[in-house]
Amino acid sequence: MSNETSATLAPAAPTGLSAQPGTTSVSLNWTASSGASSYNVKRGTAPGSYDTTVPNVSGTSYVDNSVTSGTKYYYVVSATNAGGESGNSSEVSATPGAPTGAPALTASRGAGMVALSWTTVTGASSYNVYRGASPGGEGSTPYAAGVSGTNFNDAAAANGTTYYYKVTGVNSAGEGPLSNEASATPEAAIRVNCGGPQYTAVDGRVFAADNYFLSGQTLTYPDRPIANSVDDPLFFTIRYNPNFAYSFPARTGAKYTLNLYFAEVNTGVWVGYRKFNISVNGAVRISNFETLVAAGGYNTAIIKTLAVAGANNVVKLNLDTVTGANSVVQAIELIPTP
Repeated sequence: MSNETSATLAPAAPTGLSAQPGTTSVSLNWTASSGASSYNVKRGTAPGSYDTTVPNVSGTSYVDNSVTSGTKYYYVVSATNAGGESGNSSEVSATPGAPTGAPALTASRGAGMVALSWTTVTGASSYNVYRGASPGGEGSTPYAAGVSGTNFNDAAAANGTTYYYKVTGVNSAGEGPLSNEASATPEAAIRVNCGGPQYTAVDGRVFAADNYFLSGQTLTYPDRPIANSVDDPLFFTIRYNPNFAYSFPARTGAKYTLNLYFAEVNTGVWVGYRKFNISVNGAVRISNFETLVAAGGYNTAIIKTLAVAGANNVVKLNLDTVTGANSVVQAIELIPTP
């Protein structure tokens, strides 16, 4: 009887190879191959061509310290054991040294915030954001360091103040050049309790006493529960008329979100009786609006949201009756959007 033996098979090629550049090094990491006893790290300066091999690397990481800053290197890794050598992993590349590219930065204002966005910088693992109160005044200390991704919202920006920003790409090798400068001036949201006094919503938003109106009359209804709302008192007062308008200060061309609050609190109105058009800056945005139908019943809140832009330094809202009873609105929000 003969003795039967089994041969050792070469391991599979490693997966998950990654390369992280440093100032004068490149750090490699990969996923272990089952059955591997060691690994060969292969390096070259052209894709698919490897003129340097580091054999017998134990573990699943390797730091290549024999690199030149600014040179791009290409790497693959193979696994070995007594059965032989696997094929190569997928190829990765890295250029040691700090990022050399500068981001292209934009800034957009919001309500109490500035939204920043920039282009990706090759080789950057994070970004530093610099902020100043005057052109060129960003200083040398990051306002926000280690920002991942290519967006940042500055929620500590005061309304009415202009802020100036620059961004740099960063990796373990250091910090790259500054981006272009971008600036923005946050703008406060406007909130109005139509026909009523100042009201503080459950979530802390403050609706000012009715203002910015150009025409119309006011009326207060008795308290009652309002469905679809936790701020019932906001719907007890109204501004109304067959035709009336509001004019809110706004930056020409700037974007805003316009929220209009409605509830049919007059149970003497029936379906088809109160219809009106809602126009912004002279253009009809909602035609034949009927609160009772849109909300699905009496004493039921509905908020209509429109994306608008400033024109001639205002956002002008007109409500014009089409049939039957007066046009009506209970509250308005004009919120700057980035």
